[in-house]
Amino acid sequence: IEVIPPSVSAYDKLLSENDIDYVGTRLHGGIYAMRHRKRAIIIAIDERAREINKANHLNCIEQNEIPDLLDAKINSEFKTEVVMPLAEIDRWKEQFVK
Repeated sequence: IEVIPPSVSAYDKLLSENDIDYVGTRLHGGIYAMRHRKRAIIIAIDERAREINKANHLNCIEQNEIPDLLDAKINSEFKTEVVMPLAEIDRWKEQFVK
């Protein structure tokens, strides 16, 4: 285990320079890893991650599923295919452009 400094720049460097997967409870840490084209498994510990996962397919698993699913998930060929409701986002943004 290598501990990195607690900063965005250190995390960015880790993701940019290594062939690694993200596994953790930090929703935005997982999303940031996906933005760096890394596989991410987000451990859902709150409603925010669960609800975003339902609509966007973030590859979340529940904390109580770790013993049964995590090892198999890590060692599988899963793809990250986030679904974004772009039409709904554009419609929401239109309210601010007048």
